[in-house]
Amino acid sequence: MTLKNNDYILENKLGIKDIFILNEHERKIATFNEIIIRRKNYKKFNFNTLKSMHKELFKEIYQWAGMVRKVNISKGKCFFCPVENIYSFADTIFQKLEKENYLKGISQDEFCKKAADLFGDINALHPFREGNGRTQRLFLYHLAKNAGYELDLNKLDKNKYMTASIESMLVSNDKMENLMKSIIKPLIKE
Repeated sequence: MTLKNNDYILENKLGIKDIFILNEHERKIATFNEIIIRRKNYKKFNFNTLKSMHKELFKEIYQWAGMVRKVNISKGKCFFCPVENIYSFADTIFQKLEKENYLKGISQDEFCKKAADLFGDINALHPFREGNGRTQRLFLYHLAKNAGYELDLNKLDKNKYMTASIESMLVSNDKMENLMKSIIKPLIKE
C-alpha cells in the first residue's frame, strides 16, 4: 500500500494536513522532548506514569497527548487491546509490576525476561492513538534505570526490534528478551 499525502492524517495542533510533513515534525518534537524526559527520575511505574510520558512527548503535537484512545486499532495482523478493556488490562499489567517491585533487586537476565514480558503486555495494550512504541521504550528506559540498569531500546537495529515487537504480539517475548540481553548493562553510579 502506498500512502498519498493525506490518506491517513491524525488531527494535530500544528494544522498539518500532509502525513509526511506531520511525521517529520512529530519525530523532531518527540525526540527533543525525549531528551528532557530522560533527565528525569521516576520511582513509580504505573499507568499514570506511562500516560504522563506520552503527554510530555507529544503535547505540542496532539490535543489528546497522554489520553487513552477511544477507537480500536490494529497494525498488520496485530489487533491491539479493545477500547473497553484498556483500563482493566492496564490495572493487571501495572499491579503485577508493582508486586514485582518495579523489577528492582533482580539479576540482569531476570530483569530482561520480566521486562520483555512487560514490553509484550504494554505493546498489546497499545493505549494511545499514536506514539505507543516511543512511549513504551522511554518507560522501559526509566524502569531499567530505576532498577540499576542501562537499557536503551532505541539502540537496537530497527528491523530486529520491529520483528521482536510483532512477535511479542503474535508468538512470544523471546526475541525481545534476547535483544534486551544484547544491550543491557549495569548502570554506572556517579
